[in-house]
Amino acid sequence: MSRHSARATRALQRLSEADPALAALSFWIDHRDGETGDLPARSGDAAITYGAAFETLSLAEQTGLAAHHILHVAFRHAARGA
Repeated sequence: MSRHSARATRALQRLSEADPALAALSFWIDHRDGETGDLPARSGDAAITYGAAFETLSLAEQTGLAAHHILHVAFRHAARGA
């Protein structure tokens, strides 16, 4: 699995223009393409996986969802939930 997501590239580029602080946080996270079941994206301890459903969203939705998952990782939701 690649560390850099091809699916999320445009959304992450847009995020750098819309919210530089969130974009800076995204540099510390692995963004990967992979299987996510029915979900467009899934976040874990230090990575966000973008599924095929992510590509069906508008650019604005992709950007918002990427930002949402960046905050999940930054706030360590997966680790605290465990």
